[in-house]
Amino acid sequence: MPTTVAAPPIEALVVDRKLMIRALRLTLEELHERRQSTPNLTGTTDIHGLINYWEQVFTWLTRLDREELVLMERTNT
Repeated sequence: MPTTVAAPPIEALVVDRKLMIRALRLTLEELHERRQSTPNLTGTTDIHGLINYWEQVFTWLTRLDREELVLMERTNT
């Protein structure tokens, strides 16, 4: 008889897309303000990288035509 291996449980979080966009918009505004107020301090490269990454995520979220997002944890196989 073949043995059946149970798949690990999947954890997921359902998020309201419009609220996620709003939160991300506010976060991006804060990052831009920090970038402009501290242009010569260390860490500006990190801020530019964060802004670039989250702007790409923001653009993707705004293009979706869904009310909810499902965030899932990757499982190790």
